[in-house]
Amino acid sequence: MKKTGKLITLILVVAMTLSLMSVAALADSSETYKDVVAGKWYVQYVDYVVENGLMSGMSEDTFAPNTAVNRAMFIQTLYALAEKPEVDVTDPFNDLAEGAYYENAANWAKEKGVASGMGDNTFGPTKEITRQEAATFFQAYAEKVAGKDVSDASGMNKYPDVDKVAKWAKNAMGWAVKNNIISGSKDDGVVVLAPERGLTRAELASFRQEWENSRYQDVVAEKTRLQTELDLLRTQQGTAAMISPLQAEIQRMEWQLRNLYNTYNGSSKSGGSDGGAG
Repeated sequence: MKKTGKLITLILVVAMTLSLMSVAALADSSETYKDVVAGKWYVQYVDYVVENGLMSGMSEDTFAPNTAVNRAMFIQTLYALAEKPEVDVTDPFNDLAEGAYYENAANWAKEKGVASGMGDNTFGPTKEITRQEAATFFQAYAEKVAGKDVSDASGMNKYPDVDKVAKWAKNAMGWAVKNNIISGSKDDGVVVLAPERGLTRAELASFRQEWENSRYQDVVAEKTRLQTELDLLRTQQGTAAMISPLQAEIQRMEWQLRNLYNTYNGSSKSGGSDGGAG
């Protein structure tokens, strides 16, 4: 009976994971936005972020997939991922327009150590963000806000332009590639990292989906580890005081998996961030 229960649990986890990663059943954004071209690599990501309220179009019928993302748009995205907490920074950036949609996001990023600015206490909100800058912001968010282990940065050496990655961005780019947050970009038929190229809205959409997939997989992995530990305790006839906390934590993670699954498969949608950035 126990083996049957474990098998059912495993099947459910696999099915939920595959469903989370699949976006084929979502609405076709190429029918909604006239500038989203059917068959392009980014369509599935745009479908996903729009369907789940993670990003919005620039207008009713345009998504602007190839439009460059500026630093304000990107930091607003991270702020939205953190569910827009209250900001209490003692020394705010001095180049933020008062009341701008990104004001709280930029100061929150400074407060949390996600962004240190451009120097002279400036953030540079309208400056186009490069792929390596985006990776650096995202890694800082993952570590300092989401509490993820970001030590594995071994993913980028397969690309021919790896030497173009700035020294300060190498760890972040390696981590982002390893975790599928950033993938290669074609340049004259060659797949490269293009670290100095500006990030596009289509790429930002892919960031959002891959991050949610990563979160889900983390919970699955931790639940599996705890289940293995629980099974071992039962085999060794562990005491109730040892077993009960593990059972409670596993149950909590099952609820967390269900919530992630429901949220990112359309059952519970949150609003996108301001400024069309998602």
